[in-house]
Amino acid sequence: MTPFRASPRIGRILFLASISGIVATSVVGSEIRGHSVRLTGEALDNDKQRALLQQQYDGCADINPRLGHPVQPLPAGGIPKVVHGYDIEIYYAPGQTMTVQRGVLHSIDPSNCALTQHEHHMLKLATADGKCEVDLLKRQAHGACRAIARKPSQASPRIASNPSMFPATGQRRDIAGHTCEVYRQPMLPDDEKCVLRPQNSFSIVPAPLHLGISGVLLSLKSANMHLSAVEARLNTTIEQKRFELPSDITARGGQGQ
Repeated sequence: MTPFRASPRIGRILFLASISGIVATSVVGSEIRGHSVRLTGEALDNDKQRALLQQQYDGCADINPRLGHPVQPLPAGGIPKVVHGYDIEIYYAPGQTMTVQRGVLHSIDPSNCALTQHEHHMLKLATADGKCEVDLLKRQAHGACRAIARKPSQASPRIASNPSMFPATGQRRDIAGHTCEVYRQPMLPDDEKCVLRPQNSFSIVPAPLHLGISGVLLSLKSANMHLSAVEARLNTTIEQKRFELPSDITARGGQGQ
């Protein structure tokens, strides 16, 4: 999968009188200290999806000529090695965490057997006051966006993990040059996360993928996906614009908007 580069236009927001008007609360060009990580991965059943996609193409290529429909050839490399891939960046700062999630899903168009791509691009802002999720392709926001925006960015109280959901296993792993601690769901042994807790760090608001575990996420395995960090930076300088949203987002649904 061709690596995605996340949009820099992300962050903390303030709604104007018009529900579709959103501007950043921070000073343009300012910088803050924080952590960042980039994870890449694929759907957990990628091999099965890839085989299914090949079967769908072969079936399409067989029946379409009989129906008088066209057949587009596959790319030179055939079915991509990654059928449903993810590229995710998470930025951690005092009182707020921003997740930039991009991905692509391949499918076969039955009308002409063409291999098609369906992209998704989301921003997910989490604070102690709630969460705001933005679909950058649909240009829509969901969640407690206004409730978040009404309060200035401040360091939040530490949010503890939920040990009943993901207790620590005592295992440690080295990923992207850092050591993280493994947390696993007892009822779902294949559902686990590896989280780094930086020393002398500010209180970290867990990003949505953390499911309540505070720290820097270095790997994730669930029924849907498998992610692993390719780069992690601790106690680094982050541009405040990483926490800014575009100005043409429309809020829809959700409470506290």
